[in-house]
Amino acid sequence: MREPQREGTKNHSGAYEAKTLIVINPRSGNYRGKILQKRITAAVFSQNHANDAYYITEWRELPKRIDQAVNEGIRSFIVMGGDGTVAAIATCLRGTQSTISIVPTGTSNMLAQVLGIPNSPKNILQMIHTPRKTETIDGIEINNRLFFMNASTGISSTSLESLKQEQKSSLGIIAYVFAVIRHISKVSPKTFSLEIDNKLYRVHAAEVFIANTSSLLAPQYKLVDSKINDGKLEVCIVHKSNMGEIINALLDILKRRQKRTIHCITRAEKITIRCKETLSVQADGDIIGKTPITIKVAPAAATFVVS
Repeated sequence: MREPQREGTKNHSGAYEAKTLIVINPRSGNYRGKILQKRITAAVFSQNHANDAYYITEWRELPKRIDQAVNEGIRSFIVMGGDGTVAAIATCLRGTQSTISIVPTGTSNMLAQVLGIPNSPKNILQMIHTPRKTETIDGIEINNRLFFMNASTGISSTSLESLKQEQKSSLGIIAYVFAVIRHISKVSPKTFSLEIDNKLYRVHAAEVFIANTSSLLAPQYKLVDSKINDGKLEVCIVHKSNMGEIINALLDILKRRQKRTIHCITRAEKITIRCKETLSVQADGDIIGKTPITIKVAPAAATFVVS
């Protein structure tokens, strides 16, 4: 990558105004999200004409556009979309010392919730125009791509395969819960071979779940005792795939401090999941591959504006 050039426009005093690239996923989220995208975009442009916007129409073109922006010296990015959009752009920006401001317009926006990023237009604009605080967090690296919340295979990934984007957009997190309930009877426990930081584990489970953050469904619901910047991933399993076990798993998440169904095996930096049967793998709510798969922690992977 060539040496960054100074980019921006001169103000009345002759000083350069920093340029920001606004990256928008126009297909992300529901009606509210699309209205929020329009309001924030218009407001940002009215404040500083040095900004530019890029609408994602072809995902394969995104790395080229982000690389172009970085080569032009841009280090400030506003991302309008959900967790998947944020992760895709963070992947492109890895190692560039850039900051990302999230405008949460996706289905669940769990990362924005965990980071305490506001969802009201007034507070979002204040965060963007007068950023006071940033937070650098770990990522989950799978096949050279970054994710931030979790990855799993078993009940969750099988359930996600049946969900359409329209269902995710209209129902949000409820769509995921209903999908799991519908597919409980179709998923039987499997025997997994887990290579965890060069140690071998053999487990019989209906779900293998890798967490980068303690939260699941919402920030107040804790799956494990972990932090998003501790350089480790949590490896968890659910043994059975019946209604009683799923209800207990939900109770573990929603109410119980001492978990009965969700078992945390260990904390690790690298996990390889193998199974005789080829299974789908999800990360941050999207199907991203098949087993066998290697999942690694990516320390200090991205920096976000949080207030």
